Amino acid sequence: MTKRFRACGQIANSVYSDSKEELIKKVVGKEVFGLDILQEYRNGRWTTIGKFNVHID
Repeated sequence: MTKRFRACGQIANSVYSDSKEELIKKVVGKEVFGLDILQEYRNGRWTTIGKFNVHID
């Protein structure tokens, strides 16, 4: 079964999860880098539901 959410970016591999909150924590907490788009799998395709503004200090 496909995970329901994914975070992806142009230069990094996608990270998949059934929990939107878990993905947000990973990106905001800088556990993963290069991800800037949050997508949800619905109706047989990936739909963008949010974008991250990631600033590298």
